[in-house]
Amino acid sequence: MKALGISQVVYAASMLTVPELVIKTVQENLFAFLWKKRKDKIKRMVMYQPVAEGGINFVNFYMVVKSLCLAWIGRLLGESDDKWKVIPNYYFRNCGGLLFLLKGNYNVKLLKTGLPLFYRELQYFQDLKNTANIFPSGELILWNNNSIIIDNATLFWKSWFECGIVTIKDVLNSKGKFLSYEVFSNKFNITTNYITFS
Repeated sequence: MKALGISQVVYAASMLTVPELVIKTVQENLFAFLWKKRKDKIKRMVMYQPVAEGGINFVNFYMVVKSLCLAWIGRLLGESDDKWKVIPNYYFRNCGGLLFLLKGNYNVKLLKTGLPLFYRELQYFQDLKNTANIFPSGELILWNNNSIIIDNATLFWKSWFECGIVTIKDVLNSKGKFLSYEVFSNKFNITTNYITFS
């Protein structure tokens, strides 16, 4: 069997996505089948609920697709050394790695990583995280933060990240003011001519 090239694997990964129109069509067809193409008799949000909560545990196809799209995250973050991890790690290397990205306030549309369509569905995790308060953070993470945007994209400066600059707290002094340029340069051993702290 012929080995796949990286572009073929990326293409294959992008084919695993389910367009919103397909999700909506499948869900509509499921309800049409249930009600024999008549008007719904019970609100759909109630239908999705477990029987113990008054629903009938009806299939929410949108949630099924979301859960399948996110199932790979646990496997990728696991300790096994599977070969398939090379591809997602390649794409997430430019934003600090997947685990770091998941901790922040990201928006995949604003990342400059050139993520394939499949990995852009990582936005589902951000939605879940916001709902379930996963990775609660008391500090503002600077990188990949959709509240800090330049040229319609979030920031990730790998050299600064590797020097230990991760949160806003890292560039503030004990009084909550930005570090002076001299203190900043000495603390992180970074020389730059395009930063001004005051």
